[in-house]
Amino acid sequence: MAELFVVLMPGRFLVERPGSQSTQFQEYLREKIIEKCRKLNIRLIDPALHLKTLHSETGKNSFILTKAI
Repeated sequence: MAELFVVLMPGRFLVERPGSQSTQFQEYLREKIIEKCRKLNIRLIDPALHLKTLHSETGKNSFILTKAI
């Protein structure tokens, strides 16, 4: 049986510039998608908090994908 996962990949500003307009929009959209997934019992992977913490502690941009899956 197939299973659906939603993966929320944050944009660069969400990680690097927390107060920007781009970040505000991403956070709003992220919250709405999370809410919808919960209502529909869709599994969700959301690395944004981990990536923001990692960036603030190390200054590194560890979220850049180099190869599409």
